[in-house]
Amino acid sequence: MQIQCPQCETTFQLDENQLGESGSKVRCSRCGRVFWAEAPALMEAPPPEEVPLEEPSLPREEELMTAFQGPPRRRVGGMIGFFLLLLLLVVTVRYSYLQLLQPEQEFGEIVKKVFFLDSDPRGAKKIRLQEVKGNFKNHSPEGRFFVVEGKVVNGYSDHRDSIRLRGNLKNAAQQVVATREVEAGWSLNQEELETLSFPEINTLAAGQPQRFSSKIRLAPSAAAPFMMIFPPSSQPLAEFSVEVVGSKKSLTAAGLAK
Repeated sequence: MQIQCPQCETTFQLDENQLGESGSKVRCSRCGRVFWAEAPALMEAPPPEEVPLEEPSLPREEELMTAFQGPPRRRVGGMIGFFLLLLLLVVTVRYSYLQLLQPEQEFGEIVKKVFFLDSDPRGAKKIRLQEVKGNFKNHSPEGRFFVVEGKVVNGYSDHRDSIRLRGNLKNAAQQVVATREVEAGWSLNQEELETLSFPEINTLAAGQPQRFSSKIRLAPSAAAPFMMIFPPSSQPLAEFSVEVVGSKKSLTAAGLAK
């Protein structure tokens, strides 16, 4: 094999068997330079073969959509269907229970109760007014009172108390000139209306709670009297009106009936 001195560039013939496996130190016979001579096997070794890297195969977008979205959608749909079925069962059971308790109720009222929709929060819709009339009553010390009286009838299927009424007096221009609110269940007789003053009526009401109590218990379909007394007014009166403000469901079974 031929080697060349790196200093004087002199070329020599060298027996490769004199070199070791990795090479040996040699001396240039011309300039005396010592350098390393590589073994022929290392010098002529072919470069390592490059192995191409294989790119990992990725799933397609459609496969990803199927893998990650398909099953959850099916599970969500199943859960929604289960809860809808459960809700339908609960509504059916509650409707049947309410209808069994009060079979005379209308369909619409039962549906409102099924979904806890109170269409009558004040308890006024089924309190009916009967025999309502208004008259002036002469009162010698104070003039003329205007008295509105009548009856209330319990149209509910349960006992009611605290039945409150509101009366309005209006002039010819339809303006409200006086308003009174009372509890149903009491009235004054003719003698009391003619002789008692307003302060005396208030004292009477405070001193006789059994007669003027607002906690009367009115049974279903039962009636109770009411009376509104308006003090003398300097304005001419044209008309009056009465409306039910509300009532409460009684917790007792006793009732007042006529």
